[in-house]
Amino acid sequence: PTRRLGVGFRFIGGVMALPLQMDQDAYNSTVLSYWGLGASPNHQKVYIPVGGGPTIEYYTKLAHFSVGLDVDALYIIGWDLGIVPSGYMKYTF
Repeated sequence: PTRRLGVGFRFIGGVMALPLQMDQDAYNSTVLSYWGLGASPNHQKVYIPVGGGPTIEYYTKLAHFSVGLDVDALYIIGWDLGIVPSGYMKYTF
């Protein structure tokens, strides 16, 4: 008998910066004035994302193919929480 189901857990961590991808003057005059802000709070600091989640993988009877499901919760310290479920099909050679 072979093992067909794999279960695991992932940890995520890193450093995140949000550089401004448009002209600074246009951003200040258009976007910030629309939002009623004096300065952009997101483009002036570095964030630390942390998280993790379970992963389940089923090894099919087709040679080299497996399917799986990941559910990750990612918390960016000082900002927000996100949950990302994703499925995949993998070919291993």
